[in-house]
Amino acid sequence: MNLNNSFEQTVAEHPQDIALHYKGGDVTYARLHEAVKRMAGGLNQLGVVLGDRVAICLPNVPHYPIAYYAALKLGAVVVPINTMHKGREVSWLLEDSEARVLVIWSALLDGISRQISNLTSLKHIVVLGETNYPNAISMTKMISRSNPTTDIADIDDIDPAVVQYTSGVTGTPKGAILTHGNIYSNITACRELMRMTSDDIIVSALPFFHSMGQTLQMHLAFLTGAGLQLHPNFEPDVVFQTFAERSASVFIGVPSMYRLLLDYDKKIDESIENTLRLCICGGGAISEEVLKGFEKDFKTYI
Repeated sequence: MNLNNSFEQTVAEHPQDIALHYKGGDVTYARLHEAVKRMAGGLNQLGVVLGDRVAICLPNVPHYPIAYYAALKLGAVVVPINTMHKGREVSWLLEDSEARVLVIWSALLDGISRQISNLTSLKHIVVLGETNYPNAISMTKMISRSNPTTDIADIDDIDPAVVQYTSGVTGTPKGAILTHGNIYSNITACRELMRMTSDDIIVSALPFFHSMGQTLQMHLAFLTGAGLQLHPNFEPDVVFQTFAERSASVFIGVPSMYRLLLDYDKKIDESIENTLRLCICGGGAISEEVLKGFEKDFKTYI
């Protein structure tokens, strides 16, 4: 089953609910779905077909899930690229994955343009923002001008959805294949364990290029009809204010995020009332001091 099938079921059930809470304006599920269909139409016009690799190098902005689900809709395979990678690293990942299309933030393209200019497998560069890069395609124009694609590629659970590269700390990064079945099974289990509903709002401060950011934020929300509160960067004061506004119910982070939030809370010496019902920590071991301190000060559960 294509992950777009579960996404479209959510759209049908919650068309006017807010899918993405963003400083540039909230996005309903219906509007997000329309953008995904149009982006898929644009990628289709570029010749993207079943099995092609589409690399995405964007921060946590609405265009990330648009590009992601548009690629999956066509049966293409997403290659998430770390936005902090340098030109040499990005070039290697694009070459190794044989990515046909790169969707990238304009500010990031300027720094890697020389290294990726001679990649033979890379046929198209779709850019979010202004750029002078030769033959680059505007992502916003692609979405606004392309005819929507309504069909969803008919694929099996064992077909690849994502090539998720490891960090490469101990050697060359390895591209781990995640299938549609892998991801769907994971988010189904997480939904039940976390008791997620369409009333939840998830603070999305983990980058979508990370598997935890994709699964426990983007996919989990889109399977349940929950909202995503997008944070392009993790800024403790901004996230803290989000908690104080009582607008979020779930926070997902790594140990360093919890430590920074706890330090910020103690620095300003401000007690807050929040609506966090659950926090998830992963990616490393969290100290007992930070865990108990965070739960006490933020009156929630990790």
